[in-house]
Amino acid sequence: MIGEYALLALLLVLGPGLVVAAPIYAVHRRRFLRRAVETPGTVVGSDWEKRRDDGPSTYRLTIRYRGPDGRELTFEERGLRQDAATGTPVTVLYDPARPTRAHIAFDAGKSDRDALLLALAGAVVITFTVVFFLGNPG
Repeated sequence: MIGEYALLALLLVLGPGLVVAAPIYAVHRRRFLRRAVETPGTVVGSDWEKRRDDGPSTYRLTIRYRGPDGRELTFEERGLRQDAATGTPVTVLYDPARPTRAHIAFDAGKSDRDALLLALAGAVVITFTVVFFLGNPG
């Protein structure tokens, strides 16, 4: 019984949290795109990264690029992207006010799709919670 209440509490926070996070994520990414500067970069490392022994792995790319002052900078990008072997050229977007804040180039459409997926995931969690917990008293 306590487990059900804990799950209900988690879902009541998770669903709305995802719905609220979606537009914040989209606005944040679009704001970054508006001020970002494009520059060439190179993948200098790629490997699977396991955060915990029992947890899932994520793919990690290490990217090198030159900042506005000519210094070589690196950043890591994590995710499911596995199509970039060491030595692969990539386009880097960085914030000129903070050149160490960089990402592999992405478009606003992808950010909007990602935000939509977050919102849909939140809506699914909310629907599940309503139907299976709040819709079944007792």
